[in-house]
Amino acid sequence: MLEAIAADSGASLADVIVLAGNVGIEQAAKVAGRDITVPFVPGLGDATNEMTDVEVFDVLEPLHEGYRNWVKKGYVVTPEEMMLDRTQLTGLTAS
Repeated sequence: MLEAIAADSGASLADVIVLAGNVGIEQAAKVAGRDITVPFVPGLGDATNEMTDVEVFDVLEPLHEGYRNWVKKGYVVTPEEMMLDRTQLTGLTAS
């Protein structure tokens, strides 16, 4: 949803993500009875493919994400393995 908003508005995805977080904080504060405004300064910008050394960052791409039910194409892993791996990486126990 945020990617579509960024594309429609011409804003960077990074700016739209930050702005969405600000709006969420403002709405939560309003529900709690506080009227606040979280400041926002645009201009974070997204790196283009030309600005990125793809080979260097390729090794950082995750193979799977258990909590989002996502597996990199061509990588074989069970849902249980994904969940246990992600849980361990976040410092939680399997139980």
